[in-house]
Amino acid sequence: MTTTPGLPTLRGVKYKKEAVLKMLPTYFILGVHDHLSAHLIIQSLEHCSIVHFACYGLINNNNPSKSGLVFQKQDNSGYLVQDAMSVHNVSKLKPARVRIAYLSACSTAENGAARLRDEVIYVVSGFQVAGFAHVVGCLWPSADAVCVEVAKGFYRELFKEDAEIKDKDIALALHKAVSAVRETEWDQPLKWAQFVHYGA
Repeated sequence: MTTTPGLPTLRGVKYKKEAVLKMLPTYFILGVHDHLSAHLIIQSLEHCSIVHFACYGLINNNNPSKSGLVFQKQDNSGYLVQDAMSVHNVSKLKPARVRIAYLSACSTAENGAARLRDEVIYVVSGFQVAGFAHVVGCLWPSADAVCVEVAKGFYRELFKEDAEIKDKDIALALHKAVSAVRETEWDQPLKWAQFVHYGA
């Protein structure tokens, strides 16, 4: 989602998409969508084993189950408006083939509700409940340019060999991608330390 109604442009999404698509084996690419509604994205999850979202994250501090990813849809007047895919929506899904969800969006691993701090209710956990064995998320808002570099490093490492991807390879791919960014930005941990892997 390079552009989202009512929110600033995410300029890095274009570069991330181009870079990531170059690294993926062609048989992995089912579809690339720039602007879809949450409903259409939920439908397409049935056919995917790896999903990558590059968009805005939405945090609801009063009800974290309403936190989610921001997409767009047309309202009754034909105007584009924000359309959220919430933790609640995602957690009800049971797609059959899913394995990895990469959530390149701000605060997808953050629960901002003070009274529910000890609860595991955030966007990443919604994808885990839906059946994704591995989810990559962010603990706080992230810099667009850094998201591009981490995503590129992650997929470069994940698909560097034409072999079966084991569970440990996924966590290691994120570790190496973040470590590479840390080498150049070691004095600014807020730029790279928010990327986390959840899974087994």
